Amino acid sequence: MLSKFFVYIDLILGRIIFSSLLPFSYCLINKKIDKKINKKLKTSNYSTILQKKGFFIFNKKYEKFADNLNLIIKKQIFENNIKVKDVFYYEINDEIKLLIRDFLNKEAKDLFEEIYNIFGLNIFITNIILRRTVNINSSKEIYNNFFHFDKHTKNHMKIFFNLHDMNKDNGPTKIIPKLLSKRLLKNNFFNRRGNYVPKENEVNDIYKNKEKKGSFIVCNTTECLHAASIPKNNNFRDILTITTIATPMINSNNIFFLDNKENEEYFWNGDSSL
Repeated sequence: MLSKFFVYIDLILGRIIFSSLLPFSYCLINKKIDKKINKKLKTSNYSTILQKKGFFIFNKKYEKFADNLNLIIKKQIFENNIKVKDVFYYEINDEIKLLIRDFLNKEAKDLFEEIYNIFGLNIFITNIILRRTVNINSSKEIYNNFFHFDKHTKNHMKIFFNLHDMNKDNGPTKIIPKLLSKRLLKNNFFNRRGNYVPKENEVNDIYKNKEKKGSFIVCNTTECLHAASIPKNNNFRDILTITTIATPMINSNNIFFLDNKENEEYFWNGDSSL
């Protein structure tokens, strides 16, 4: 009973003192991380953008990897005659795992080096999700289609990889910059998960992922309200989402260090939301 009381106080103090949905203890950790990142602002352009907006678009595109992955996943849809009603999680089989590992370790190595430069800590992947979303009834949350915060400390990052060109019709990810997200949190009620549907007159600065195939969007989802848009009828969104953590607790340069038998169910297509 007492432990529940302290958890409640931790959450309330986070809201009152830091205008955050994160517990007070998490916010203190984030303050320390901020100090570490701020030291990098002069040397890393991505650090500056991340601290200002809470997300950035990586300046390289990887169309070839997207094409190779698309060739494999399309077979799962067509050969099995799958009709997606709302969301479909592709089977991440050994062929796909090998392709993703090889790509992230080699071609996309520059991205992880940039994230390392931001934190000054080793970066590890904790979760990889590969899924398709289609049109749904927007009054229900089916696949993170309501604005929300993720319940992590800010050394966690979400990386969205576009498997095709994105536009307003196929359900682009929406991100509200972190300062505006904080202001909205002060002025509105959010439930514990942080679900929120902004009024049109409240928000005029929503970023929508309309980037090209092969693009990476890196987001601090603990500070930015974000949501999956709903594709219009007869449209869909295929996307690869990668969650990472920067930590001094693991002494390894292997970004796939946490991909082991103990974490296998969570690592590949496990639930990355809290």
